[in-house]
Amino acid sequence: MPYIGLGNRKVTATPDTTGWNTGALTAHFTADIVGYRMPYFELYHAAIVDVPSNTTVTVYQGRELYTVAQLDTIGDWDPAQPMNLAPGTEIYVCFTTLAAVTPAPTVTAWFRYDPTLPNNLGK
Repeated sequence: MPYIGLGNRKVTATPDTTGWNTGALTAHFTADIVGYRMPYFELYHAAIVDVPSNTTVTVYQGRELYTVAQLDTIGDWDPAQPMNLAPGTEIYVCFTTLAAVTPAPTVTAWFRYDPTLPNNLGK
Protein backbone atom coordinates (compact mmCIF):
# COMPACT_ATOMS: atom_id res chain seq x y z
CA MET A 1 0.00 0.00 0.00
CA PRO A 2 1.40 3.45 -0.83
CA TYR A 3 2.09 6.22 1.63
CA ILE A 4 -0.86 8.40 2.59
CA GLY A 5 -0.19 12.13 2.43
CA LEU A 6 -1.07 14.18 5.48
CA GLY A 7 -0.65 17.57 3.84
CA ASN A 8 1.65 20.33 4.96
CA ARG A 9 2.28 22.75 7.77
CA LYS A 10 3.82 26.18 7.24
CA VAL A 11 5.87 28.15 9.80
CA THR A 12 7.59 31.52 9.40
CA ALA A 13 10.81 31.87 11.37
CA THR A 14 10.86 34.19 14.38
CA PRO A 15 13.66 35.31 16.71
CA ASP A 16 15.12 32.21 18.36
CA THR A 17 13.89 31.19 21.81
CA THR A 18 15.73 27.85 22.05
CA GLY A 19 19.08 29.26 23.13
CA TRP A 20 20.75 27.28 20.31
CA ASN A 21 20.53 30.09 17.78
CA THR A 22 20.74 33.34 19.77
CA GLY A 23 20.24 36.51 17.71
CA ALA A 24 19.05 34.57 14.66
CA LEU A 25 15.79 33.14 13.28
CA THR A 26 14.22 29.77 14.03
CA ALA A 27 11.11 28.11 12.58
CA HIS A 28 9.56 26.03 15.36
CA PHE A 29 7.07 23.31 14.44
CA THR A 30 5.43 22.73 17.81
CA ALA A 31 3.52 19.55 18.60
CA ASP A 32 0.30 21.58 18.28
CA ILE A 33 1.24 22.90 14.83
CA VAL A 34 2.22 19.45 13.53
CA GLY A 35 -0.78 17.93 15.29
CA TYR A 36 -0.82 14.38 13.85
CA ARG A 37 -1.90 11.59 16.21
CA MET A 38 -1.06 8.36 14.36
CA PRO A 39 1.70 6.32 16.04
CA TYR A 40 4.35 7.06 13.42
CA PHE A 41 4.61 9.44 10.48
CA GLU A 42 7.30 11.15 8.41
CA LEU A 43 8.46 14.58 7.37
CA TYR A 44 9.49 13.72 3.82
CA HIS A 45 9.95 17.10 2.17
CA ALA A 46 10.36 20.78 3.07
CA ALA A 47 10.39 23.91 0.93
CA ILE A 48 11.93 27.11 2.31
CA VAL A 49 11.45 30.59 0.85
CA ASP A 50 12.81 34.08 1.64
CA VAL A 51 16.22 32.74 2.60
CA PRO A 52 19.12 35.23 2.41
CA SER A 53 22.06 34.08 0.25
CA ASN A 54 24.51 31.65 1.84
CA THR A 55 22.30 30.77 4.78
CA THR A 56 22.97 27.63 6.76
CA VAL A 57 20.02 25.79 8.31
CA THR A 58 20.36 23.38 11.19
CA VAL A 59 17.41 21.05 11.73
CA TYR A 60 16.61 19.46 15.10
CA GLN A 61 14.18 16.66 15.82
CA GLY A 62 13.21 17.45 19.36
CA ARG A 63 16.48 18.32 21.09
CA GLU A 64 18.65 16.21 18.79
CA LEU A 65 20.55 17.45 15.75
CA TYR A 66 19.07 15.90 12.61
CA THR A 67 20.81 17.61 9.66
CA VAL A 68 22.57 20.74 8.41
CA ALA A 69 22.15 22.26 4.93
CA GLN A 70 23.37 25.29 2.98
CA LEU A 71 20.65 27.30 1.17
CA ASP A 72 20.61 30.22 -1.25
CA THR A 73 17.44 32.42 -1.49
CA ILE A 74 15.08 29.45 -1.77
CA GLY A 75 15.67 25.97 -0.54
CA ASP A 76 14.41 22.49 -0.91
CA TRP A 77 15.04 19.76 1.60
CA ASP A 78 14.18 16.39 0.11
CA PRO A 79 16.03 13.90 2.28
CA ALA A 80 16.92 10.43 1.03
CA GLN A 81 15.77 9.19 4.43
CA PRO A 82 12.65 11.00 5.71
CA MET A 83 12.51 12.17 9.32
CA ASN A 84 10.49 9.61 11.33
CA LEU A 85 8.23 11.21 13.90
CA ALA A 86 5.88 10.25 16.72
CA PRO A 87 3.07 12.40 18.13
CA GLY A 88 4.43 15.23 20.27
CA THR A 89 7.81 15.45 18.52
CA GLU A 90 8.79 19.03 17.73
CA ILE A 91 10.94 20.21 14.82
CA TYR A 92 13.25 23.23 14.83
CA VAL A 93 14.75 24.78 11.70
CA CYS A 94 17.48 27.19 12.84
CA PHE A 95 18.76 29.76 10.31
CA THR A 96 22.05 31.67 10.43
CA THR A 97 19.91 34.66 9.42
CA LEU A 98 19.90 37.57 11.86
CA ALA A 99 16.61 38.03 13.69
CA ALA A 100 16.15 41.53 12.21
CA VAL A 101 16.09 40.27 8.58
CA THR A 102 12.81 40.73 6.72
CA PRO A 103 11.03 38.99 5.27
CA ALA A 104 11.78 36.07 7.54
CA PRO A 105 12.20 32.63 5.94
CA THR A 106 9.11 30.44 5.77
CA VAL A 107 9.28 26.63 5.93
CA THR A 108 6.57 24.45 4.42
CA ALA A 109 6.94 20.90 5.72
CA TRP A 110 5.18 17.96 4.04
CA PHE A 111 4.12 14.90 6.04
CA ARG A 112 2.96 11.37 5.23
CA TYR A 113 2.46 8.00 6.90
CA ASP A 114 2.78 4.35 6.00
CA PRO A 115 -0.47 2.53 6.88
CA THR A 116 1.33 -0.84 6.77
CA LEU A 117 3.38 -0.10 9.90
CA PRO A 118 2.05 -1.84 13.01
CA ASN A 119 0.66 0.50 15.66
CA ASN A 120 3.04 -0.90 18.28
CA LEU A 121 6.26 -0.37 16.31
CA GLY A 122 9.05 0.59 18.67
CA LYS A 123 7.30 -0.55 21.87
